[in-house]
Amino acid sequence: MTPTETSPPFYLDSDELVADGPTLLLSMLEMPYCSPVLITQPSRGFRIVYANAASLSFFGMNAEQISGDWFMREWSASQSRNDREKTLQELRHQYRAQFTIQHQYADGNSKPVEVTLFLFLHQGEEFIANYCVDISQRVAQQHSLLQIDAEAARGERDRQYQTIFERLDDAFMLLDITPQRQLQVRWLNPVAERHLAFHSQHAAGRLLRDLVPATFRDSWCLYEQRCLERGTPLHFEDALDENGLTRYIDVSMVPIRNELHEMVSVALIVRDITERKREEDERFDKERVFRALVDNAPDVIIRYDAQCRRIYVNRQYEKATRTQATNSLGRSPVQYSGLGSSAQQYQNTVQRVIDTGHAGTMDLSVADIDGQQRYYELRLVPEFDRYDQLCGVLVVGRDYTERHQAEERLHASEQAFRTLVENSPDAIVRYDTQCRRIYVNHVYEEICGLSNGAVLGKNPSELSAAGLNVAQLEQKLLAVIASKQPDNIDICLQGNDGRLRYFELKLTPELGQRGDTVSVLAVARDITERKDIEEQLYRSELTYRTLVENSPDIICRYNTQRRLVYCNPALLKLVNMQASDIIGLTAAEARLKILQSHGYTDVPRESKVDEAIGEVIATGKSTELETKILNSQGVQISTLLRLTAEYDRDNTLISVLAVARDISDIQEYQQRIHMLAFYDPLTALPNRSFFNDKVRRSLLNARLKGKRAGLMIIDLDHFKTVNDSLGHGHGDTLLKIISQRLQNCLDASATLARLGGDEFGVLLSKVEDRQDLHTQAHYAMAAIRDPLLVDGKEISVSASIGACIYPDDGDDLDDLVRFADSALYMAKASGRNTLRFYSKELTTQARERLELENDLRRCLERDEMRLLYQPKIDLRSGQILGAEALIRWHHPRRGLLTPDRFIHLAEDNGTIVDLGRWVIETACQAACRWNQRPGQPLKIAVNLSGRQFFESEQPLLAVIEQALLRHHCPALWLEVEITEGILLEDRPDVMDQLQQIRALGLTIAVDDFGTGYSSLGYLARFPIDTLKIDRSFVDKLTTARESAALVRAIISMARSLGMELVAEGVETEEQAIMLASMGCQQAQGYYYGKPMSEADFIHMLNDEASGGAMI
Repeated sequence: MTPTETSPPFYLDSDELVADGPTLLLSMLEMPYCSPVLITQPSRGFRIVYANAASLSFFGMNAEQISGDWFMREWSASQSRNDREKTLQELRHQYRAQFTIQHQYADGNSKPVEVTLFLFLHQGEEFIANYCVDISQRVAQQHSLLQIDAEAARGERDRQYQTIFERLDDAFMLLDITPQRQLQVRWLNPVAERHLAFHSQHAAGRLLRDLVPATFRDSWCLYEQRCLERGTPLHFEDALDENGLTRYIDVSMVPIRNELHEMVSVALIVRDITERKREEDERFDKERVFRALVDNAPDVIIRYDAQCRRIYVNRQYEKATRTQATNSLGRSPVQYSGLGSSAQQYQNTVQRVIDTGHAGTMDLSVADIDGQQRYYELRLVPEFDRYDQLCGVLVVGRDYTERHQAEERLHASEQAFRTLVENSPDAIVRYDTQCRRIYVNHVYEEICGLSNGAVLGKNPSELSAAGLNVAQLEQKLLAVIASKQPDNIDICLQGNDGRLRYFELKLTPELGQRGDTVSVLAVARDITERKDIEEQLYRSELTYRTLVENSPDIICRYNTQRRLVYCNPALLKLVNMQASDIIGLTAAEARLKILQSHGYTDVPRESKVDEAIGEVIATGKSTELETKILNSQGVQISTLLRLTAEYDRDNTLISVLAVARDISDIQEYQQRIHMLAFYDPLTALPNRSFFNDKVRRSLLNARLKGKRAGLMIIDLDHFKTVNDSLGHGHGDTLLKIISQRLQNCLDASATLARLGGDEFGVLLSKVEDRQDLHTQAHYAMAAIRDPLLVDGKEISVSASIGACIYPDDGDDLDDLVRFADSALYMAKASGRNTLRFYSKELTTQARERLELENDLRRCLERDEMRLLYQPKIDLRSGQILGAEALIRWHHPRRGLLTPDRFIHLAEDNGTIVDLGRWVIETACQAACRWNQRPGQPLKIAVNLSGRQFFESEQPLLAVIEQALLRHHCPALWLEVEITEGILLEDRPDVMDQLQQIRALGLTIAVDDFGTGYSSLGYLARFPIDTLKIDRSFVDKLTTARESAALVRAIISMARSLGMELVAEGVETEEQAIMLASMGCQQAQGYYYGKPMSEADFIHMLNDEASGGAMI
């Protein structure tokens, strides 16, 4: 039956099923040419909850009619309630079942319908999909078989079979039932013969299961058994595999009964449905491909039914709306949509396509979930079913938001361009590819005095105010069109006022979508004023450059990074270099390069010019300084340099201008005058006037600072004899040589002057005591005594020196000079070639000192020196830890001398270095002897002099290292003691030597700590292991609270620095106990033992080993 109108799919009480159900299945069920499908719900009495459009057409009913219980009634007509429950159980087991109903149409006609049932679960609920198939033709065939069977009973069966079934297009077999309840071939028509490849005569009497293909035999046996057990018609579809080919068959098995209603045979009808299956597979594949394309399409795709309800949405719809399909299906645009006010308009458009059957389009603006507006171009297409009835609308929406935004931007850009162009102070012209004007702004009209209408459509050669520049302009335009690259050109126009005006044209190609040039935009800027300024600047710069390039002064410019950016030829000529050699260098780098070009290697990298430039950059203040430049001949040129900060119009410092003028002649003249006034022309030494002034200022400075100053007057012995015998020329030569020697030997801070004749004056501003003056005097005397050659003749001279000290001997310049002269007189009176200090007791002291100094030089070779050892004790255990080595001089006439009698003399004459070496060697030998005994290692401490660090010919480190190696003495057995004075020299070489000594493994102690300028600074910097508390503090420890507080502070400080402590001069038990309670570790002094010989020390060690104790 063909329905008169197409009905929409029906949903009954199934909002949950539609809203949350399998959308893909429902969408496929609504596709054109789909089979009729009903979905029933067993828990609701098998009521219909869904019917697709094909089922409404198939049954000839509308939504209201199908919503009743007709299906349940027709099912009940064929099956009882028990049968329905049995069918449900079968479905739960196999998920598939079949039954047949007889559907009655409204016009009175009816037809048999085969219903195939599939059970599925959704959200825990059971649903049944009922696929309906019209089996009228199959039933008619079965009915014919039944009629034939009745006629056969009347004796005409065989003829009837052959007459009827040989004409069938389907394979037909008549099968008998054997006693074993198997089907046996009685007869088959030609079509069946072709299928089985057996002739009817050969197949008759054989079991059908033996004739079917082996791959199908098991399946056939099951079908055969089911038909015989049920006794009802059986219909099924299956596949046969033969020779690698698969055929699909539709099989109907109809039982044939006798008059007693006994089943005696079975009619078998087989239809080849391979082609139908192939078509169905092809349709399914096409639908699958279509589904994949639709689901992955970049466009939004929606399908509506005839009631304007969504029955399908693709993934792009879900992505665009950020909603699940289940939330949209089954609803109209106004029921569920994010369209807002546009929803009704959109639904009206869909409805119009449904009503008219004509396609339509519309644009839609939608706000997405982020509030951003999206624009869609919709195409609405009607869809028709197999009966050419409209069943829905397909909507395809393309997002053109980006294009819309681009169009809006383009419109805004064009509007902005027009606003900019019309209000620009520049003349703007657009040319086409033929160099014709297609647009000019009002500024162009005003400049050229030509109207818009007069110039449009014409090229420059036809009409222009460019004059001689016309041809050049057209060439530039053509070049820009061809190259697609922008270009510039300057032109000169004559304005309405007759005045020449200069313009800078910027030609920019405008490209089309294919990348070709479609026009050229020319922007002309009036640069007449700039041209005038440039001309003025050029003339000004030319004047400036002419002056600078030809100036005899050196002129340079430095940037804010202090690097040279310009120099005039005067500098390049002076140093004989190219500008590229020094441009980009700092003043320090340029100075270094110039000096290195003359062979200088050890050049300081600092430059006072570079520093001055940095100061100008930092402060912005100009400055002047004198400096020297090495010219190409290697001569130092004195210059006066003026540095001036340069600023830009924003008052920002941008560079420093340096102007240097040669002042060599001026300085030379000034120096000549100065030399004549204050220097001796023969020796170039300061003269008496300069010397007296220098002494006066030094004495004043010493008075202000509370310092001492020394004055020496040197007189050459018997110089008159030299002059008389060799002549004054040789005398002058001798004086120059002597003055040079004195300059070389005296301290750098000393001032040497020629007072007249053979007399020299020496001022020493850094003098602590007479010993310093004594040292300098001896240096001078030694330098003078050294033989010298004058005109090939060797001459030996000596000098007598008189000396005095401010303020010890006097505080007046005249007095000091007189005292020094008196001392000089005494030196000459004492036999010359000697030094005398101003003193009343000078004679006696000088004699004793001289004797001791002479004896000191030979004391070691005479074996007059001895070492005594004072023990060091552990205050906690009373154990002997070692000893301090103390030197004594066993003088043959004066007896045993302590260090205070001769060490200062040894320091003065340098014999202290030899004495120090002897002490180290002797101490190493003793340490090796002592430590042959078992027990804790003993350590010997030796005192070092400052001169051993500063003036020894052999490095102190080498002396110690050689002594250790020579005597095989481990470094840990030796300790060196130094005074605070050595550390306070703050010389890097002292630090280096101490670190090297420490690296050998020796420990370092500071002797007499607290008596000097004790400082945590040097204690922290220098590698010191032990502090020795001076005896002056220990002596008053128990009687003076201040001394106790100082000792406690020293101990606390040493602990914080991780140093050991030794208390010197411990003479009572009370002192020892108090020191131990304060945390002092070691002590030495008369309480434990006086300085003793090595034999006595070893005897003390033996006593301790035998059980004695020091405390």
